[in-house]
Amino acid sequence: MKNIPLINRFKKEISIAILLLVAVLFIAYITNNPSIIESIKKASLLSIFVIFIIYAIFLFANYLLIKVSVLPFIKNPNNIEIFLVSMYSTLVNFFGPLQSGPGYRAAYFKTKHGIKITKYAKITLLYYIFFMAFSVLMLFIGSGYVLALLPCIVVFGFVVYKKGFFMGFDSNIVSKISLLAITQLLLGVILFFFELYFIGAHPSLESSISYTGAANLSVIVGITPGAIGIREAFLVLSQSLHNIPSDQIIAANVLDRSVYFLFLIVLFLLSSGLHIKQKLGLKNGRSTQQQIPADSPTKIS
Repeated sequence: MKNIPLINRFKKEISIAILLLVAVLFIAYITNNPSIIESIKKASLLSIFVIFIIYAIFLFANYLLIKVSVLPFIKNPNNIEIFLVSMYSTLVNFFGPLQSGPGYRAAYFKTKHGIKITKYAKITLLYYIFFMAFSVLMLFIGSGYVLALLPCIVVFGFVVYKKGFFMGFDSNIVSKISLLAITQLLLGVILFFFELYFIGAHPSLESSISYTGAANLSVIVGITPGAIGIREAFLVLSQSLHNIPSDQIIAANVLDRSVYFLFLIVLFLLSSGLHIKQKLGLKNGRSTQQQIPADSPTKIS
């Protein structure tokens, strides 16, 4: 026990404490800013449908990412199996401790296909390197800092592409992972733009890109389910970069959380109907215990 980091020993308690704190602060903020409720009411059934569809596209993009991630280890991965893993890990990522979707996948592929956890962790890390690097660039898209960051990102991307970040991966795999990371980032921009638009805001493309970058970086400390409270804090603290007011941030995120929770309910019912747990041979959730970095701030894992 002495060698276990304090945050790991009490991660469940810390997560619950943060959620309770967020709930208290949220209620207090809504009470003092009733206009947020009016902003949320502007969202129509069409807006809910659009956001739901974007999350469905995210799920498909994540399926492609998982498939590419196992290509170095499995010559002909079963598409149905990969999609079922994508669906189940999405649920695990939200409801599991510390967004444990990637850890579940690493444990699953080790158990079912003999892929070493360290090897899967390396290729997952490669994806996060791209994802985080581009997210930083997006965050500063409207500031002078981007001129200094852009050459660094270009050089970094070239090195990663040519050397596979010294992880021994084929350049073709590296290219596909980088393109999928960019695809998910673009989907995030579209998602957040529409969410802000639906609650009555009129964000520019530049502010939407910066806003998305800030939301993505919240995954670094995503200790709560879906990084609830953490993402909102990142967005509020980075207001000087994306220029989205606090009341619009809160309203847009309430809309986002509500639709995403609806999406998870549908996913859970679908996964239960398809008997995914039995088809994947999962027992007592043991395969979800390994931990590697959390999933994408866009929540899909």
